[in-house]
Amino acid sequence: MGIKFSIVIPLYNKEEYVLNTLNSIFQQTFSNYEIIVVNDASTDNSLQLVKELNDKRIRIIENKENLGLSATRNTGISHAKNNYIAFLDADDCWHTTFLERIASLIEEFPDEGVFATCYEENFNGKRLSPKINIQPAEALYITKGGVAGANKYIPSKGHRCNCKECTRSYCNL
Repeated sequence: MGIKFSIVIPLYNKEEYVLNTLNSIFQQTFSNYEIIVVNDASTDNSLQLVKELNDKRIRIIENKENLGLSATRNTGISHAKNNYIAFLDADDCWHTTFLERIASLIEEFPDEGVFATCYEENFNGKRLSPKINIQPAEALYITKGGVAGANKYIPSKGHRCNCKECTRSYCNL
């Protein structure tokens, strides 16, 4: 069975962002996915904007009342049809190769269960990345003992790092 993603998007009052979020999915280089938008009783036009797209790749689930982020994500999970779930908040975007990179990690590390990549934040047009020695194009995968990626291993419980080789607060050097 090939890799297929169910992308769960909790939606609550994100009309300013939700179309950019969905466009970042539509532009993915990996296209084997479904999109599940779970509206958590939004009071703005978020839901209407999604409905107006009239895209068959999008399934809309509506909470009758606001249940909060965790319950809304769980609702999306319960409606997922595919073998991998990807979370994307309605005010976030993915790089075009995000799903492709996650799919390659799944193939490379089939015994692992949680996969993630680095992120960057955009503040007024300025892109900021977290202070970790992994480039945004590289990725992490979570193992039972910690996080691995970029040929380095970050233990779940490492020592406080004060070494010159590392900019992380914790490392295994």
